[in-house]
Amino acid sequence: MLDFLLRFYNILFYMNFFYYKLLAEQNMQQIQAKNRELGRINRDLHSNNQILKNENIKLKDNLLKEYNLWNSRQDLNILVTKNRVLLLHRF
Repeated sequence: MLDFLLRFYNILFYMNFFYYKLLAEQNMQQIQAKNRELGRINRDLHSNNQILKNENIKLKDNLLKEYNLWNSRQDLNILVTKNRVLLLHRF
């Protein structure tokens, strides 16, 4: 009887071991799939970040050019009125 119980518990132990091993493999596959998905998202965000950095550089350059136009010292002796400033700014 003792021998039977030992074999029975041994079988239960190996069944539990197999079950936990199976669960661990499934969890590992899910983790690897999630890791691949996060890798794809990371690459997409990196490319979007690079696009936004390039756009930011262009906008800063344009802003600097506009600032330089507004602060240029050409034609200082012309009469500047409110309407003329608005027209100059549009061009």
